[in-house]
Amino acid sequence: MAYTAFLADPSHREAIARLWSDNMSDRQIATVLDRRMHWLYDDARAGGVRTWLVKKDDTNEVVGCASMCPRNVAVDGRTIRAGLLSDFAIARAHRVAGPAIVLQRKLVSDASAMGFDMVFGHPNRNAIPIFRRIGYEQVGTISSWAKPLRSEKHLRKRMHPWMARFLSPAADHVLRANDLRLLLRHGVWFRDLVLDRADARFDDLWERGKHDKPATVQRSSDYLNWRYADFTTARFHIFAITERTGSRLRGYVIWREHHGLALVADVFWDGGSNVLGALLIRFARHARKHGCESVHLIVLGDRTLLPSLHAMQFFPATPDDRPVVAWAGGNPPDHLRVLLSDPARWQLFDGDLDL
Repeated sequence: MAYTAFLADPSHREAIARLWSDNMSDRQIATVLDRRMHWLYDDARAGGVRTWLVKKDDTNEVVGCASMCPRNVAVDGRTIRAGLLSDFAIARAHRVAGPAIVLQRKLVSDASAMGFDMVFGHPNRNAIPIFRRIGYEQVGTISSWAKPLRSEKHLRKRMHPWMARFLSPAADHVLRANDLRLLLRHGVWFRDLVLDRADARFDDLWERGKHDKPATVQRSSDYLNWRYADFTTARFHIFAITERTGSRLRGYVIWREHHGLALVADVFWDGGSNVLGALLIRFARHARKHGCESVHLIVLGDRTLLPSLHAMQFFPATPDDRPVVAWAGGNPPDHLRVLLSDPARWQLFDGDLDL
């Protein structure tokens, strides 16, 4: 069977909606199709998302889609124009290599012609061979971290439920006491702030904090509000810290609650490990007050985070062996070649890697 891929236009939205509804792993997308269409394609803050489709030549049936979301990636004082892969779906009857490869090859070919320096993403395991065949390189593998806040669920995995219920109050007291000790040591010079949306202070924070970070996605207040505050299938919260004697924003965590877990989507701060440590421990205490059992965070690269994660008693969680992959053409310039070859030169969190 022969297939042809092409860049979609507004007349193809019905076909895209059908593919999303029938084939996306996030089943909530099917319940918010109109909102997601507007959020992705009509909102200027999205930056001009492009979607490609693939059709079966003999019937003209559209059998797959893949999107690319423009991102500015700041690295070493340079801005790289990048595209984040998203919404890759192939109709069940056509889930063979052919249409998927045709679709993704067209995407990177057009992205290059459009002036994008790089395309990157975090594909599921089944799709990884497709991206490798096209020429994507593995940037690295994400690391997963967790901080326990309540003990009973964890104790139940190791002992009889009644024993876990009996011991958990004492274990919870130890966890709270440890976090209070960490707060007194690292976090007393800051105040908590809970917000629904990002404001101009987040733009200020980006300008101050971007200079000492590895390669990371540019975070303006408009982008943060589009990506998180106005997201369509999950409700995100913003926890921030300010200086104790002023209103200047020093860092934030964007997160969502899922079955008792505090899932971190984004973290940003200015200054060094002292500010990051204060942000993490103050957020952990905030999540505990909301009834969360643990905090979970994933990150690609940047080994400078590790001392702060260890100090705030985050522990390695179940690893995710899916790599982050990137395409930069057959002969990328030196600055991109260095970037692709060293995961420590990146700092990407969960919200940077998916929609």
